Amino acid sequence: MYNQSDVKDIFESFTPTKEKKEELLNAILIKSALKKSGGLSPFRQLRPAFVIAVLLVALTTITALAVSFGWNERLIEFLHPSEKQMQELEGAISTPLAAVSRKGVTIQIKQTIADRQGVYLLYDMTVPEWIELTDHTVFDYRSLNVPGGSSQKIIEQSKHKRTAIMYVSVDGKELPQNLKLNFEDLGYYDDSYQFNLLIEGCWDLEFELNNIDVTKKIEVNQKVDMNGTNNNIVTNIYVSPISILINIEGDDLWTAFLPIVTFKNGEEMKIEAVNDFNTSYSFRNLPEKATLNDDGSVRLYGVYSISRRFDQIIDISEIESVSIGDLTIPVS
Repeated sequence: MYNQSDVKDIFESFTPTKEKKEELLNAILIKSALKKSGGLSPFRQLRPAFVIAVLLVALTTITALAVSFGWNERLIEFLHPSEKQMQELEGAISTPLAAVSRKGVTIQIKQTIADRQGVYLLYDMTVPEWIELTDHTVFDYRSLNVPGGSSQKIIEQSKHKRTAIMYVSVDGKELPQNLKLNFEDLGYYDDSYQFNLLIEGCWDLEFELNNIDVTKKIEVNQKVDMNGTNNNIVTNIYVSPISILINIEGDDLWTAFLPIVTFKNGEEMKIEAVNDFNTSYSFRNLPEKATLNDDGSVRLYGVYSISRRFDQIIDISEIESVSIGDLTIPVS
């Protein structure tokens, strides 16, 4: 049995002082890992009353820690920032008051974090009780008012509520501050990949980011030998703790543009020319620079842009270089 003094000691031990902030941050990440793995709680062998007291205090202080840094707990679990990174990226966070409710479906933007070339959108969705959400329940159309690719991951889901993170990368341009997010026609895909409509309608949200850009621009403007030709120029690289964007002018680079990001610890991240949750790949034609092949066909010339989000928040100083073809570009 634990007396009042014991409970007081428990609360004092969880007070989020500066020395304990990193421990509390780690607790968020451990909690996230346990959710994903289905692992057993480390408190299993302790007395139930004590466990309840500790969990209540821990959850309360963890939430307070997230709020004090300006981060939503779900973003912390997904992006794994350190305490220092959370403080440094505070200006990249926005918490817009954006929500829409129609035909029993409510969508609310909880928080965003953005750099020049992309944005994470954390949102909640609730549906009427007659709809039971599954991973196959989707909107038939989803868009953001920026040219680029978007994908999403479901973070948590119950029968009638979903928490998801959408990542939108911009095709070689700068992310605007005023965003318009559109969802249309809620339904699901069956086993034959046919879309079945549940609720017809549109759900539109407009909001401002009001974020401070944390992106570093690296001017390169160097020729690079790719695809058997030296008629290519790496123009610039944009890198932030969230993502990296590389722009190159050239011709017929669809399969040759495969940058490699090398970190100081020796790890490498190879960026493939695909469009998915992690990567966005685009081409902007420059017809005035097109040339003819020997057979008379047009050899397209333009700006190739490829961006890749980092799996978690990083320090730019951790990146050693970016390699493209025969060119290696120092980052820090």
